[in-house]
Amino acid sequence: GSGSGTWSMEPRLSIAYPISVRDVFSFSYLRMHQAPAREFLYDNRLAVGDREPLGNPALGPATAISYEGAVKHVFSGEWALQTSIFFRDAFGQVGVEDFSTFAGPVDVRYVSVDQSSTLGFECAAVHVVGDRLRLEGSYTWMQAWGNESRPGGDPYGPMRVAHTPAIGDQPVSWDRRHSFMLTGQLRSGDRWSLAWSSMVGSP
Repeated sequence: GSGSGTWSMEPRLSIAYPISVRDVFSFSYLRMHQAPAREFLYDNRLAVGDREPLGNPALGPATAISYEGAVKHVFSGEWALQTSIFFRDAFGQVGVEDFSTFAGPVDVRYVSVDQSSTLGFECAAVHVVGDRLRLEGSYTWMQAWGNESRPGGDPYGPMRVAHTPAIGDQPVSWDRRHSFMLTGQLRSGDRWSLAWSSMVGSP
């Protein structure tokens, strides 16, 4: 790997446009980079099984691009409803490929090859009472797919044989089709506040 630094640009753009007195349309664009975790970069092992891939200091940062559009309708000073649709694309994520050390066996090594995409929509109802109370309930439908589910690769199968790379997209491990969330915050002047969140989701 190289010891030189990496320059990156991470633009963020958000716009809001009032459709009517009670409705507003908003759109946001985000591009960001995330450096790989330290355990993926440095490792002095030479011969390991497929359960613990070799470290790779040549890994690059992963890139995520996000688009989201939303429409919010205000019923009154206390109630509002917002619906949104989002798409996120990530590439250069940490994955694994077969690699052979000098005069050594074929093992798997971390590489920046994985990609994933997410598409979904969300509907949220918000109830706000001044600065004292805020309640929000939301439903999210999401579909996530990509070429791998875990940074370390598939932990099943033979320990030390060459692997066949994926030839198509598949649902990733963190794909959660349906999710319901309830969050709330209660304030008592400037002395204390109580906040909570509860979520249930399908596999």
